[in-house]
Amino acid sequence: MKILLFTVAIHLVLNVFLGLAQPAFAYDSYQSFRARPISLNVNFEYFKTDANYNADGGKANLLPGHSLQNMSLNPSARWQFGSSLAFLGGFNYGNTESIDGSFSRKSGLINRIDLGAEYLFLSDVWMKLFTRISYGYALEKIDFAGDTVLTSNGASEIRPEIILNLDFEDGLYTFLKGGFNIRGEGLSTLATYGAGAELRFSRFGFGASVLGQLTVKEDENSQRSSYRDNLNNRVDAGSKIFNAINPNSHGIELNLNFLLSRQSQIKIYSGSTLLGSNAAAGVYIGTNFNWVFDFMPSISAPSKKAPVRREAPEILFKEKTDDGVNQDYFKPVTPLAPEYIQQIEGSQKNLQKTTEPDPDEMIQTKKVPTKTKGYKIKLRKAKKKS
Repeated sequence: MKILLFTVAIHLVLNVFLGLAQPAFAYDSYQSFRARPISLNVNFEYFKTDANYNADGGKANLLPGHSLQNMSLNPSARWQFGSSLAFLGGFNYGNTESIDGSFSRKSGLINRIDLGAEYLFLSDVWMKLFTRISYGYALEKIDFAGDTVLTSNGASEIRPEIILNLDFEDGLYTFLKGGFNIRGEGLSTLATYGAGAELRFSRFGFGASVLGQLTVKEDENSQRSSYRDNLNNRVDAGSKIFNAINPNSHGIELNLNFLLSRQSQIKIYSGSTLLGSNAAAGVYIGTNFNWVFDFMPSISAPSKKAPVRREAPEILFKEKTDDGVNQDYFKPVTPLAPEYIQQIEGSQKNLQKTTEPDPDEMIQTKKVPTKTKGYKIKLRKAKKKS
């Protein structure tokens, strides 16, 4: 046990304080509606007691040398269907040892199978309201004439609950819950409640909760409490941790949550009973490990790439000029006015707006007229006077 706790402590120090853990992308509290496809949850709790709360609320120690310790291991799996419905399944293993001064009794077995469902009624950015109903089928049966220490109440249970989550932007998380525990085998029906707050950071959070239960329907053996007390005194060292008449208890719990990776989280918690009646008084410690199997593909924003300057494409077309034709005919020329231009008969009327050059003249001079805006003139070589 000490080696296990030491290993967990070293792992937490390396991951949290030395920064070896992966960045936190999500944070699931143990009291929240976890919107994940499949998750595995394992809870381990150790409780030790050497005192009881009597029927009048007073605290009384067990007989000298009497004590009881109980360990429970509760693995469970959760399947999410759609955005509002989830199913749960698991079992509980209990191990109890009672010491009455001269004799020690031990027992360990799987004492319960758990089935449950969750349904989300309301979901907002900062608020979620959902219900959880679970059924625990008891595998352990109490033998009132036997001599075996108890690991549970030995009764099947139906637990309906309603839970409100308030998740604020500044990292403060709170929850409120209330429900009932309807128990078989003639045991009393209990009303359960809880309220707590947790301050969360990127990789860890710490918080406190108030948890309790009240008897709202009395035990079938309320008029003869010795029916159950005699068995407790004989096999459980006198402790009222199990099989008690009309129990009431109110306690406080402190917890630390650590994100080990993107998919895993571990919680360490401890609590104590502060007030009660017909219940065991003691301290418990526990740890809760949650692992998420998320098969949905991650969605990430595409990264922006720097713009690439595109060069002008290379011009592959080239006019063919080696086909035997004299290319000088296609070059633009500017005619010289003194040599070629002479006003005909000295009148502007003889000028034409649009004319065509004489082909013979073009061939002799090896020049072609250029296209210009405005008037086009006809060039004619002047005749020399004899």
